[in-house]
Amino acid sequence: MSTPEKGMETLSQLRTLLQSLADQLDDSDDDRVAMSRNAHGKMLPFYVVAESAAEAEKERAAEVISQVLGIRSGSIKSAMEVVDSLSEELSSGTMVDYKRMRFPGIEDLLAG
Repeated sequence: MSTPEKGMETLSQLRTLLQSLADQLDDSDDDRVAMSRNAHGKMLPFYVVAESAAEAEKERAAEVISQVLGIRSGSIKSAMEVVDSLSEELSSGTMVDYKRMRFPGIEDLLAG
């Protein structure tokens, strides 16, 4: 397998894993989450809030967890945009000057 083909295969695998993680972060579609977990394993840690915690603390913990998952979901989407842009560049078959490439979302991804 040539280097560009290996690169495309690796990017494709990375894209698949990123999409799987995004599917697991977005729990609005239970079937998609279950399918992703069956195919790639569970990619998220369990979050436990002590049963003895006050109701307000439980609500605050749930709110913070939701915010963190939302931030992670945005980062993953940015990473997928970068992978898609890299794939597009590689598939063009021309010489790629990585020092000059600008990808949508890369600044946000690197800053996060």
